[in-house]
Amino acid sequence: STVFGVLAFLSFIGRLYAIYLRNDRPKVEEWFIFAALCLTYVSLGLQWACVTLGGTGRHITDVEAIDPNSVILTLKLIIPFEALYGITIMLIKFGVLSFYGRMFALTSWFKLSLRITAATVFLWMASIVLETFLLCRPLAYNWDTSIEGVCGDRNAAYVIAGVMNMITDFMVLLLPVPAIWQLKMPTGQKVGLVGVFSMGVLITAISIVRLHSLITISFTDPTWTLPMGLLWTVLEPELAIINANLPFMRRFLAQIIPKAFSLSRSSRGYPTKGSR
Repeated sequence: STVFGVLAFLSFIGRLYAIYLRNDRPKVEEWFIFAALCLTYVSLGLQWACVTLGGTGRHITDVEAIDPNSVILTLKLIIPFEALYGITIMLIKFGVLSFYGRMFALTSWFKLSLRITAATVFLWMASIVLETFLLCRPLAYNWDTSIEGVCGDRNAAYVIAGVMNMITDFMVLLLPVPAIWQLKMPTGQKVGLVGVFSMGVLITAISIVRLHSLITISFTDPTWTLPMGLLWTVLEPELAIINANLPFMRRFLAQIIPKAFSLSRSSRGYPTKGSR
């Protein structure tokens, strides 16, 4: 996840460089992606803290034999870790939606679809944050089961949140397809464009893998069963950031697949409202 964190940063630098070459300046979508990148690094730091200080990757009996507080630290860190995931994914999707709204002609149906998708993503994020802090009551019961408290079904909550995330993935992926197909350009170029925007399917696949890793977590031995869940929870937003920056990489893609990615002679390097 550290390697992909570096790649996410480099892809964002490439995005900014592409904007610079157009003599343009960063728009609101760049700020969304930048904020998501910053939160991703916070999550990466929490992941490293779980591994180096919280005993993640070892059986709970082995960790407790050395320092029982390590297990408590891991269980505490899971809470902001999960909340940050929801906020980060929302910011990335907001960045993509802002890009759509600025690049494609805003017909009434497109505006409505954009708003519905954005609202759905926001509600999903809110549900993630609320579930993180309210699933166990009181909050301290997450790491101290000696006190009186109760927890809901964590695995069921993970499944519901994961399925809703995948639904919003497909909403974001499908949104620009009709607009792209109406652009005045050869069919091959339209297919190439749809292909670029459809790379997000890979992120949906990562979401499925992440969901599987979460529902296999056993809170009777959390330090042993958490590693893959932590890994994919950081890796998914890193790859999503890289994917969000792909439409700005026209020149690089054109060198690899010239016919598919020679989009237009627009200096912007991606479809614009004037391309219709």
